[in-house]
Amino acid sequence: MLISYPVLPARQADESEETYFERILETHVLADEGRYPVSTLMTKAGALHRWHGGLHLHGGAEPIRAIADGVVVAFRVARGREEYEGLGEYDTGFVLLRHETETGDNTRVRFYSLYMHLACGRGLSPERFAQLPPWWRQAIPGPVVQTPSNLRVWRKDVIGFAGQLYGRETCHFEVFATEADLAEFWRDSATVTKGAGSPDFFGHAHFVVPPGRPFKDRHPRAAAAGPHRIDFPGAQDFPLEVGQSGHNAETLYVSVRLEQGQRITTTYRAIAGGRYEQVGMPVVQKGYEYELYRLATALYPDCPSAGLEWIRFGRLLSRDTTTRSENWQLIRYAEGAVGYIDLAPDTVAKLSDADFPHWHGWERRSEGEIAAAGDGVCDDAHTLAWVEGGDDAARLKLRHLVCKQPSEWDAKDLWHRYARLRQPGQPLDTPAARKKFEQHVQTLAFWGSLGMKERSVWFFHPLQFVHHYRRCGWMSLDEMTQMIPRRSTGAGLVPWADAQRRLESGIAPSGAMPPRLHPALNQALRKYIVLSPQRRAHFFAQVLQETGGLTADAENGNEAYFRRMYEVITPQEAETEYDRAVQRGRKLPNGRWPIEIAPAGARSAKITNKLTYVASRPKRVQEKAQELGNSDSGDGPRFKGRGLIQLTGRAGYLAYGRFRGRNYTAQPNEELLATEAQTAADVSGKYWINAAAFGGKNINRLADTGCSPSQVESVTRAVNGGTTHLDLRGEYFGYAWGLLGDGAVPRDTTTLIRQKQP
Repeated sequence: MLISYPVLPARQADESEETYFERILETHVLADEGRYPVSTLMTKAGALHRWHGGLHLHGGAEPIRAIADGVVVAFRVARGREEYEGLGEYDTGFVLLRHETETGDNTRVRFYSLYMHLACGRGLSPERFAQLPPWWRQAIPGPVVQTPSNLRVWRKDVIGFAGQLYGRETCHFEVFATEADLAEFWRDSATVTKGAGSPDFFGHAHFVVPPGRPFKDRHPRAAAAGPHRIDFPGAQDFPLEVGQSGHNAETLYVSVRLEQGQRITTTYRAIAGGRYEQVGMPVVQKGYEYELYRLATALYPDCPSAGLEWIRFGRLLSRDTTTRSENWQLIRYAEGAVGYIDLAPDTVAKLSDADFPHWHGWERRSEGEIAAAGDGVCDDAHTLAWVEGGDDAARLKLRHLVCKQPSEWDAKDLWHRYARLRQPGQPLDTPAARKKFEQHVQTLAFWGSLGMKERSVWFFHPLQFVHHYRRCGWMSLDEMTQMIPRRSTGAGLVPWADAQRRLESGIAPSGAMPPRLHPALNQALRKYIVLSPQRRAHFFAQVLQETGGLTADAENGNEAYFRRMYEVITPQEAETEYDRAVQRGRKLPNGRWPIEIAPAGARSAKITNKLTYVASRPKRVQEKAQELGNSDSGDGPRFKGRGLIQLTGRAGYLAYGRFRGRNYTAQPNEELLATEAQTAADVSGKYWINAAAFGGKNINRLADTGCSPSQVESVTRAVNGGTTHLDLRGEYFGYAWGLLGDGAVPRDTTTLIRQKQP
């Protein structure tokens, strides 16, 4: 899911996602009014708690933006501000968007976002007015609610600026889902006491450990002698902390984050009043995420791929299996005690953020549990206890409540919803007050224009909803299609339908591009944690160049070509290669220019003559064959480059087979690296975290360092072994980063055009 906040202040250097989110809450949410999920009105008769499905945002210098790709359901462009006597002016402009995306193979997510009290044109400077979308600028102002057909908006598009509400700059922001739509993506983690939750894993891993489980002081697979460690091949190892043996006295709720190279494990326990508290300090294992490949190889030698899933997800999500069905991890099980526990048994519940972990506060509250359902007043004692709590724990809990309540933007049942406000001592206890209020509500209302059957819907704390789903790196087909530019220097013109076909049905003939690449890419990115916008931008930049814009995942050439490249070449064939390069004005296979056609200014190291080339080429090909492990006749064409990031040579195919617990050197299995989407994507993900050109290191480590041209070059060297087509990779990176990050999307140029659905 690609999603972002409705206001996007510039990110500070090295600012984490959590810190950025907290800063937006601090600087852009009006703390003293318009709270979620209950807004309290002080009356003569006391406090009246009314359901409030959104937040009041302060835009400041920032425009209000679409939080995700979607379509405009309805909007209103007002002529000017209205006035509520005694309270002040307010804007009635709004935009309602519908979004459809997915968070996994089996989970469709459809939701709505509302932006109310947007400033009218008269209240905007020319500079701000020019930023509005054409359909807003060109609309005829007035009170009419407009319901366009198939009017698309894209994430981060400016849709307006915060207007006025009773004399204060305010934008009322909501996120809600219908009953049917919520049922497709809501998971009640409280009902999962053992086994696994949703297979559409995203975000953090979570575990529920029943009481009385044994903890060990040492990892059972650690080295038998010397310091506590997991040995890697060679002289390297991963150091481990020594824990304390024991048993947990109570149920533990464990949350695990893998990010920026670290594994951060936090333990919680239940306390009185339906609350949960953190147990001690988190357990931080530095370098763990960057070492997933070597840890999996050491701990699960029969199938490191399956082992990587155990230590990454806490369970197996693919078809890969290992004889070691175990997952020993260091966890805090008491205030002053940490130890190693096997999280694999079925008695331990295995969840992810897709399951909305309840100990973090996620809970549904339905109006059916309220004394006077449908009247808009909150009588739910459980919710009110949190509203009146006032501490940090209460505020955090309220951000995780999902509440079913009637929309405040429907005027047809006005006096039923506001009946209690008509009672003596309440604000609407006189005919004049009721008339003024009714006019105010009618001016703002739009629900009746939508054609929606449901009067009450499920509301989320809108910023918490965005924050939660920003952890989901799975992209819908439409979202991933946008990663292929409509026009680029490297791939030329690629219309929307063609781009989508490359991801969905593939490209014939067999081996050019396999079908169902879209889910396969998502699975690989999830497995190998290429999930942050920065990591994904680097990955797509390399893959798009390596595959010619996803048109081919196998090296092109005939059998003779691959024999001469990766097996053996005669001096006569080397001479023919040289002559052909001169005739065609091209570089030689070794990347150098023939001296006869070398361009002016070419470095001498990049130029060769015929005599030198013919004398050296056979030996160099022989060395290359040995390097690739090509020992048998025919290995050159059999083990040519395949995969989205191409794997070449018998040795590479053998190594990948060992990683997967399969045989990719037995005919015709080698072809699966190009013809089977899941394998083509997975072999590239495996390379990404174990790059041969980067000394077997994790390219995520490089991708995390930044977005500058020098960092694109570093990633390119790790993938390519050199800087071939660095300019094209840089162009792809800039495009991908513009789409995936929170900054501005670069404007279209004659050579680079954004992909958009027509």
